[in-house]
Amino acid sequence: MNHVNSLKFPVPYEPKLANRFLVTLPENFDLPDWTIFSITRPKLRKDKWQNITIVFTDPIGPSTSQRLFHNVSGMGTAKALETPFDFKIESLDPTGVVIEKWTITVEKIVMIDFGDSDYSKSELQKPRLIVKPSACILNY
Repeated sequence: MNHVNSLKFPVPYEPKLANRFLVTLPENFDLPDWTIFSITRPKLRKDKWQNITIVFTDPIGPSTSQRLFHNVSGMGTAKALETPFDFKIESLDPTGVVIEKWTITVEKIVMIDFGDSDYSKSELQKPRLIVKPSACILNY
């Protein structure tokens, strides 16, 4: 018996972390990637894809709320949020290499929530875009 083969060596393990991600929206959304605060990952329930929520930060300039409003209301130069559209969610390793990639096809926009104002809070304004996917593909 080969003694070396009977030894058990540790398996290299690096977990995927929730804070290592990129979301790539269509270019005509005119929303910088760095304004995306969080996103729900795809969920499949009884053969139906569940809504996905994209949470943004809302800097004074460029204002995320203003860009979302102008695109949805048609007041902008292009109606960027017309559906259907595709976007990507990518998970990254510690060095920034893409290790997982979802391609999401949006069927419709369910809601845009521009957030709340409250004198008792000093939190960030975080508008939300909620979309209904028609397809979610885990590319790798």
